[in-house]
Formats: sequence, structure tokens, C-alpha cells
Amino acid sequence: MNTRNMILSGLLAVTVLMIMSTNLVYASDYPGSALAVGDPHVYLLKKDFAICGQYDSAMPPSDQQYGCLSRFEFNATYERVNEYAFTGERIAELVAVRQVQGAELIQRAEMVVGDDTRVLCNDVTNRADVKSGHWDPFNPNPQANIGLDIHQEKLDMPPSYTTGSTNGFNLVTDKIYQCIFTVTSDMGYNPKTDTGSGGDVLTEVYVVATSMDEMAMEEYGASQLQVWYFNPEVIIDISLVPADTELAFPAREGMSQTVYSYNTMLIKNSAEGGVDLFVWLAGQNLEAVTPYARCPTTNVLDINNVEFRCKIGTLFQQDWRDVPHWDDSLACPTKDLQFTCQGAVPLVKINDGTFPFGLLANGHTAECWFRLNYPTPCVGEFSNEQSIMLFARAI
Repeated sequence: MNTRNMILSGLLAVTVLMIMSTNLVYASDYPGSALAVGDPHVYLLKKDFAICGQYDSAMPPSDQQYGCLSRFEFNATYERVNEYAFTGERIAELVAVRQVQGAELIQRAEMVVGDDTRVLCNDVTNRADVKSGHWDPFNPNPQANIGLDIHQEKLDMPPSYTTGSTNGFNLVTDKIYQCIFTVTSDMGYNPKTDTGSGGDVLTEVYVVATSMDEMAMEEYGASQLQVWYFNPEVIIDISLVPADTELAFPAREGMSQTVYSYNTMLIKNSAEGGVDLFVWLAGQNLEAVTPYARCPTTNVLDINNVEFRCKIGTLFQQDWRDVPHWDDSLACPTKDLQFTCQGAVPLVKINDGTFPFGLLANGHTAECWFRLNYPTPCVGEFSNEQSIMLFARAI
């Protein structure tokens, strides 16, 4: 008996804690969630997205030559873990609308985006893919049995009319709508007109339904809302510790051929809206700044003589790697194992140097160190304001 009392007490304590730490409200306390019997209800079935050029969506500019980085571009599974989208990318939502007085009273559904934008949704109740229990939102000619599986969603939402029934969606009272919104350049952050941090402004997105009620158009319940950052600004902060004006190496000391930079380079992802980045590093040759110079055969010091290694979180590149040459004639990225970007390489390579890793999460900082292997002979001083170059693309 004592044991049972202890167990019950423990359960009670957990229950009280959950109630205290969560602001719970009943459906009738939330506008649009508890509706009269004759009002339409909106149920979210499925979401899908066209990003980074997927499904013929535009490749977002976002001030990057190649737009954002899609997981389809190489053998990895990078997905966006924050809610942001760039111009030309699309958000699709599939909803069911129920009007218990009859589906014929349902007039339309609209996707509401922020305060000023509404997108009319298409009635796809009888479209081939939806009728077969699938959803193929970005295909202009969707076919039966192709696309995302929505069999279970049609059983669960809207709910069945009778307890224990396996029938949910009902043609007598329900319609299914497809809503697709394309992000435009005037949403969120716009560098031409916005002097603040517009990309840090969340935009609400949801779907509402309209029903005909005694010859009057009435708008009622909404789907579960989602929040997005549209067109966030991509920002990288680069600094040196100690805070010198440039990355510098000491002159060769005695017979030593290798010298280490005075500085550590810090690379911070300060992009707005939670944007995650993939970052590469490359360089350009150093040119002589003294009248007499040779290193080892000409007045240019090859950037391959500079080596680097970086750390992202606990991922530390143990081996030093040559700083590669930047080449703007190359693509970004190629689909080879090295995953280069115009000659630049990811900040870190792990697993014996075979796996490239340059993912820099939002708000995180990478650290890089450099050393110079002096050729023989090497006379003079060499410099280049862009000797080390960084490339970044949103994911």
C-alpha cells in the first residue's frame, strides 16, 4: 500500500508541474478554434516547400552568386531547421474545410500572409493525385498515386462523425484546398528600402475559409498558423584576435622555414532570421611590396605556401591544409566528394580528411589558424588585401 501511495504522489507532482509550466486554454478561449455548428472548420493536412531551386522554384538571389545551397546538390541531408525563405521560394499547404451544413456552402479558402497578402487557394478535392490519397503540389500535371501520401491525413482530418468510425473526410460536407505562396522581394528584409533589421520580423501564415451563410459571405476558422522570416539578410562577421588590421606572419627566424600567424581568425554567422550557412575558404597569391623580391623564382608568393586549419564547435581539423587558389571560372558547388566552391574548400574536413564540413549554424563562430611555409630562397615582403577569401551560401 505504501508503494502505491508513493507512485500516485509522484504522478500527481508531475501533473501539477505540467499545468504550472504550460499556459493551457480551452478551445472556446481561442478565437477561431471553437466554432458554431454551422461554421466552416479548417484542418491542416500537409505542408510542402520548394526551396533552393527545387521543383522549378526560383533560385533565390539573397546577394549570393549561386543562391542558397540545396541538399540535392551533394550527398548529404542538410535541411533548414529554422523558418526562413527567400524570394522565389514557395510554401504549399493542403487543408480540408468542413461545413456540416453541406460542402456546397464552402465558397473559398485563402492563405493569409502577414497583414497585406492573401493568396486564393485551389479546390483540389477531385484532382487525380488527391483522390488517390496523394498530394503532388508543385507538379503542373499531377497524376494519381504520385506525391506525398495523405491517406492517413484524410482519415484523421477532418475527424469522423461517429466514435470508432474509420471514415474522416466526407465529400458531403468537406472540400480539400491547395494553397501555394511564393515569396516576393517586398517581403521581410529589403535592402533597397529597409534600413533596419527587417529580416528579423516574423510573418504569420495561415489559411482561412469562407462560407455562404444566408446569402452573406462569412469568414471563419483558420488553420494552424506557421511563422516565417522572409528574405533575411545573410551576414558574416570576420574578425582577428588579437584585433590587428590584417592577417600577418613574422619574418623567417634563423633557419626556420615555417612561421605561424600572429592572429586567429573568427568567422561568425550573424545572418538574420536564423539562417544557417555553409562556408568555404580560398586565397589569392601574395604580391611583392618591396622593390627587390623573389620567392622562390618570381615576385609573387604562391598562396599554397600558406596552410590553415579550423574548428567549428568540437570539430577540429587536426591536419594542416594548403590554402587553395580561388578560381571564379569554377562552379559552386561541384558534386564531387571534395565539395569545392570556385576552388574554395570547406572550413573543416573530418574522418581522415574525406568528409567536408563547412556548416556554420546561426549565431555560431568558427576559428581558423594559419601558418606560412617559406620557400627557399625567399627575399622581400609580400601582401594582398584579399589573400584569404571566404564564401558562404545559405542552406
